[in-house]
Amino acid sequence: MDKNGLLRTGQRVVRREAQALDKLAQALDQGFADAVELMLAARGRVIVSGMGKSGHIAHWHRPERPHISSIPPRPATATWA
Repeated sequence: MDKNGLLRTGQRVVRREAQALDKLAQALDQGFADAVELMLAARGRVIVSGMGKSGHIAHWHRPERPHISSIPPRPATATWA
């Protein structure tokens, strides 16, 4: 694939991802706000688990590496199965 083909492919991928993020943004409802409030009100540790990318986010979820789910930061421990 030549440079122009690579550029077109990259642009197409970014547009597709942007559309997916727009759909996700539209799908957020009161349940999202409720979940965030529950995490913010939690005392002690918040357990985050997952596989794939979710698992990586759970692993990287530490006070020294803030993430959207860690504001304000919470103590975290990661385990790998």
